[in-house]
Amino acid sequence: MKDLIVARRRRLALGVFALGLACNAAPPVPANPALPGAPDFGTTTIQDVAPPALSGGTMLLSRDGKTVIASDPDRDFVSLVDIASAAIRVQVALSPHDEPGRLVEDSGGQVHVALRGAGEVATISLASGQLLERQPVCAQPRGVAYDSTNDQVLVACATGELVTLPAASGAAVQVVTIEPGLRDVVIDGDSIFVSKFRTAEILALTRSGDITQRVFLPGGAPAGATGDSVALAWRMRLTTDHYLLAAYQIDSVSFVPTTPGGYGGGGVGSPPPIVRTAVAAVSTANMTTQQMMASVDQIVLPVDIAPPPAGTASGNPATLVAAANWKSPATPPYASVGTGAGQGSDPAPVEGQIIAAEIGPDGTIFLQSREPARLYVIARGGAGAAADTIVNTIGLSDVSREDTGHTIFHTNSGGSLACASCHGEGGDDAQTWNFNGTKPRRTPSLLGTVKGTEPYHWDADFADLQALAHEVYTGRMSGPELASDQLAALRGWLEQLPAPKRPAVDPAARARGETLFLGKGACATCHSGPSYTNNATVDVGTGAALQVPPLVGVGARSPFMHAGCAATLTERFTTCATSAHGSTANLTTSEVSDLVTFLNSL
Repeated sequence: MKDLIVARRRRLALGVFALGLACNAAPPVPANPALPGAPDFGTTTIQDVAPPALSGGTMLLSRDGKTVIASDPDRDFVSLVDIASAAIRVQVALSPHDEPGRLVEDSGGQVHVALRGAGEVATISLASGQLLERQPVCAQPRGVAYDSTNDQVLVACATGELVTLPAASGAAVQVVTIEPGLRDVVIDGDSIFVSKFRTAEILALTRSGDITQRVFLPGGAPAGATGDSVALAWRMRLTTDHYLLAAYQIDSVSFVPTTPGGYGGGGVGSPPPIVRTAVAAVSTANMTTQQMMASVDQIVLPVDIAPPPAGTASGNPATLVAAANWKSPATPPYASVGTGAGQGSDPAPVEGQIIAAEIGPDGTIFLQSREPARLYVIARGGAGAAADTIVNTIGLSDVSREDTGHTIFHTNSGGSLACASCHGEGGDDAQTWNFNGTKPRRTPSLLGTVKGTEPYHWDADFADLQALAHEVYTGRMSGPELASDQLAALRGWLEQLPAPKRPAVDPAARARGETLFLGKGACATCHSGPSYTNNATVDVGTGAALQVPPLVGVGARSPFMHAGCAATLTERFTTCATSAHGSTANLTTSEVSDLVTFLNSL
């Protein structure tokens, strides 16, 4: 499998990076190892080609229960694992940067895989393991579902499209644009449901793409409201009793202390973390919500959820939530919620960063680890048992994709949250946090916006990443002090985060918008250069001098402005406009439309 990997792993001794520091082979020692749950990052490792941000949900149990199908977005292959023999039957090699993600099996024995990096769907024969077809679908495919009534595959795209493909073969038969941010898609009978990642919503749709109902997952208000708010619906799946099961986050945005430990969870006496994992069930019959558990203790980044098999009410295992945990002893790799046998048992001591979970018909647990690349087969402990038991460990690859920057970003800092808790998939959570109760500030996206855009934060609080990591990661998040090589690894990973791929726009409207951006609108006075920022701190009439934000991928990160006042880019030039913010006050409605088209293309 090494031939499939473009990147090669480099192990770095302390300081061997562009910083020009002296060598020291000893692994760094956390500055405050006494903090409960402080992660141990081990020897610093940097990949030449950075691994993608975690998304989760990359595993599927076949309809007959005999095969586990696992996508590997880091190594670009799909494994078909025979459960009975605990062995890989075949691995389907894909192209570099395809980033295979969600999967679904149709009634003809074909598996359809969303290729997040390629903007396509791959079709694989479950029987032969042959790659049958690749079909372009959209810029950012995310969720996939199978419509047995019409023998079709539906693909939900982060760019807003819902694409319908014939399951057998062929190009799309329907493409409807819903709204940006789509994540998972579920079909229950004649009904279609899609989740939205950043805003933790579920939409009920008609076959033609009309929204008939919209609900926010329970536990908080929509983003932008005071108090608790919901965000980052990492995974949505359908249960056998017609509920939409969702793993998501509840964020406490009303008052966020900036003192050490202010983001919570840093030890005895600390406030609860500002980000908590939640699980809810939403009825597909009437879209009413049933909160299963308001907060799942110690689970950081709930990247996948495994519904219980049929018959749960009579004693089968409970729902399982998988956490992206590695090298953080206070964070279990998975947790049970709801009711059922094994509810009181402890998780098995698996090693690795868990990205996907399934539960077999007999209650067997399957966990997929990203690094190291493994499949764990686990027997539930049952009532009164000390712990679940690992039955088999199946290696999926011997190629390591460990990257210290990636690990720091996704691991529980020790304060019961990770960098990715607010910057899911390297982006943002659409939240406006209220720092110290007086400073509303939108979470910035990190996708394509980190390199060369110092100083950081809206108020230009931090001159560089070292200052930010010391104050935010070590201070507010209760994390260890990062050594120089760890900081270099984090910087290297962040600076390789790609800008979000954008959907095609009308080229004529884009050209007119670019002319306005550079000329009449005077936007390029501040938004210039490769990231569309001059890195200055400017008062544009919004009440404070603020950092000019990069505009790379701006169309994918509503709401806009530092306090989230504009729900859409159009509102930025209407209800949220100020006379000092460019020269856009006299733009006509059609000119605003053209300017928005240009911004949406960046």
